[in-house]
Amino acid sequence: MRRPRARQPGIVPGPLGRRKHVEERDERRRLDRLVRRCRANLDAEKPPTDGLNPADVKALRERYSTFYDLRENGFITGGEHVIHRLGTPRPYLHLMTSNHPRDKDVFGSFWDQYGGGFCCIDAVLAGTITSHGDRNYVATSPKPDDFRGFVLREEHPDGNFRDEDWTPYFCWHAIPQTDPRDRRYRKYECHQGLGYVVTSAARNDIESRILTFVPVDDPVEIWNISLHNLARRKRQLSLFAWVKWGIDSYPGYYFDPRVVCGGEVHPEINTLAAVNNDQNNKAPRSGFMMAGRKFRSFDLSAEAFTGGAAKYVLPYAAMQGRCENSAGVQPYMGLVGAMHFNLTLPAGGRYSVRVIVGKTEADETRRREHLRRVHDKYFRNRAIRKEFVRLRADWREKISAELIATGDDELDRFYNVWSKYQASCTARFTRALDKVGYRDVLQDLMSITPFDPEYAKTEFLTALRYQFDDGRAVRQYERFKGAGHDERMYMDSPVWMVDTLVRYLCDTGDFKILKQKIPFLRSRMRGSVYDHAKRGLESCFKRRDQRGLCLVGHGDWNDALDGIGRGGRGVSVWLSMALVYFGRQVLRLAQFLNDPKGVKQFQKYIRVMTKNINKHAWDGKYYVYGFDDKGHAIGSHRNLEGKIHLNVNTWALMSGVAQAAGRAGTVVRSIEKLDTPIGHLLLDPPYTAKSKHVGRIADVRPGMFENGAVYTHGQSFFLAAMVKMGHGTRAYQAIKATMPNATVPDISTAPLHQQTNFAVGKKHESFGQHLYTNFTGSLAWYRRAIEWMLGVIPDLDALVIDPCVPRWESFQVIRRWRKGEFHVTFRNPDRLEHGVKQVTVDGKPILGNRIEPMKGRHDVNVLMG
Repeated sequence: MRRPRARQPGIVPGPLGRRKHVEERDERRRLDRLVRRCRANLDAEKPPTDGLNPADVKALRERYSTFYDLRENGFITGGEHVIHRLGTPRPYLHLMTSNHPRDKDVFGSFWDQYGGGFCCIDAVLAGTITSHGDRNYVATSPKPDDFRGFVLREEHPDGNFRDEDWTPYFCWHAIPQTDPRDRRYRKYECHQGLGYVVTSAARNDIESRILTFVPVDDPVEIWNISLHNLARRKRQLSLFAWVKWGIDSYPGYYFDPRVVCGGEVHPEINTLAAVNNDQNNKAPRSGFMMAGRKFRSFDLSAEAFTGGAAKYVLPYAAMQGRCENSAGVQPYMGLVGAMHFNLTLPAGGRYSVRVIVGKTEADETRRREHLRRVHDKYFRNRAIRKEFVRLRADWREKISAELIATGDDELDRFYNVWSKYQASCTARFTRALDKVGYRDVLQDLMSITPFDPEYAKTEFLTALRYQFDDGRAVRQYERFKGAGHDERMYMDSPVWMVDTLVRYLCDTGDFKILKQKIPFLRSRMRGSVYDHAKRGLESCFKRRDQRGLCLVGHGDWNDALDGIGRGGRGVSVWLSMALVYFGRQVLRLAQFLNDPKGVKQFQKYIRVMTKNINKHAWDGKYYVYGFDDKGHAIGSHRNLEGKIHLNVNTWALMSGVAQAAGRAGTVVRSIEKLDTPIGHLLLDPPYTAKSKHVGRIADVRPGMFENGAVYTHGQSFFLAAMVKMGHGTRAYQAIKATMPNATVPDISTAPLHQQTNFAVGKKHESFGQHLYTNFTGSLAWYRRAIEWMLGVIPDLDALVIDPCVPRWESFQVIRRWRKGEFHVTFRNPDRLEHGVKQVTVDGKPILGNRIEPMKGRHDVNVLMG
């Protein structure tokens, strides 16, 4: 007689279980109705949660995940993003990276709540260590077969195992991986923290917990796999843990990787390795998987481990209870690193095993030495625990560098914690697909200088090496020697270095950097850092058309408009605006350095460009984006498509060009035509095939990416412009409309703790959806706008107190600056947007609103008026 299937843990039998199931179903249906109401609001161009009560809004936003905040003295100083429900709209990907200040051996580890993801070294595309199938432009999303596997196996308790009795009850994933709505799991949670992820779930009376983190220095990810027997009987289990290797050569060629890659076993240190022997590999790397316990069996061949099936739910090795000890060959499915452990758990007993996955040396001798060092370092003297404590302390130090307390938890949490974390990961990693975007990394570095100046300086000086002696710079520079640069001449590439440099100087006071000599690309010349910055702007001023506007070259910020300058004569009004904006920064630096020649030079740039823009680029109510090779305006009301562009008009306000002509109010009113409930469209109406002459943007579906989406980078320029104009309330409202959880997850599909690259625009059927996380250039400008709004602003020689707020009654800022720490309390009894009546430092009034550098802690009180 066949033994009846046992009850699945997590499903409560009887009336109580049925009642709970009905309650969950009814709540799910209620929330689904609310989601449809939010969608209807958005389609009617109303805020998604319009008309909903606060309790319903909270339930919708926390349907899948929520925040656990750490607080200290009224400030949010840390915390976790906690996923508490399986079946999120899409996997919530979390990035962890090395935190050291070097620009090489930066390790990246991508994990979602199911264990999906991959790890890599120095680059997402060219430096993969475990498998990564996404080769697209935004290559930070794992494919379904990019994951780490954790499977448990248990024999039938009566020992009478027969093939026809096989069920998942006796072989299952330790954490949910195959069915995101699998009700057989209980106690599920995924905690995404600063540099770590903890995923836990219980099934078959075994609670599994996997902590993974990336240490500060070493290019590895560390897993701590813990099992807890919740049953009242002894359990005999097998644990299978594995990765699929991704050490293919870069660039790849026809017989790679099957001929040049292989695997090896180092049983004396419980290690499996994957080795690439290709001498032509521009990104040389090998991978390893090392355990803190002896493994019972192993596999290096994916075919042997999985059974060779193209699609599989559970690997064949787990179902048969052992690996094949297969050799590392790649005939079909590639290389894996799979380890099998046997364990016995008494009733209530626990078991843990630590596993390290990372990069090792390509040379055999150095590889053996390296693996031995890793083993000795991490599996002795509780070193893994010490590394985790060090990581937590490192992030605590970064977070505490600048804190705000406004009474708005969402804003405080974003600024204090998660924007810092995402900005740090972005600066270190997501820009390095196979090459590093020049203008991208410069802006990313600007966002981290207040709390990570050492890394910002390292990467900034690296970027300067890829500027030509005529001032222009590459589009992207190689991360791996010999891989080649992208040398298309996007004329905006070098101008961004000014912003990063001035920001670094304001934060650190490290003026010695200005004299540091850096070589130009393919030139015998070397120039000071100050010289590099000036030449970047000179390159734009020297390359202008007959109107006196800057030539666009291959493109500018909106690189999808790559048809404008195809013939070499097209110009960018936006770039001309940027020349004025960055010219003002260099002018300020030249004045500070007492450089009369530089002062005269950039005063001329600002005067001439402001005059030329206002003379030739005004379209009646706003500024055009540019002019193509034939002199036709782009971004004009006379165009059929792309009649108005956001960026050129926000930069007209930021640069002062619009104010110089008395047009600021008109420009602001025109920009409002681009507003939606979730932020401003980058342009409107979107381009279609009838506008092929403007560039590849016409190939992009309307409402996607640069073609009429709510592009957060463009929105961040709007925020900065509003604060600069003194519109604190408007800036605050715009920030709130585009925060990561401003809409609801079922519409945005994005995690609550990450800013996204764009939200799909209103001319697309998926209006409001956020498609790309971990990846946006907006963070530096969001952080800058919030800093300007709160009004504790580092300058070259002082800390400037200049708030522009949404009529708050009081708020606080903590700012470490130079060698001092300033605790600033603002009082605003008249509920003004801006204006400072009195500033006291340690109880003593000061003249004006500029605080000179001081050592130690200081209490600052500001009375607005």
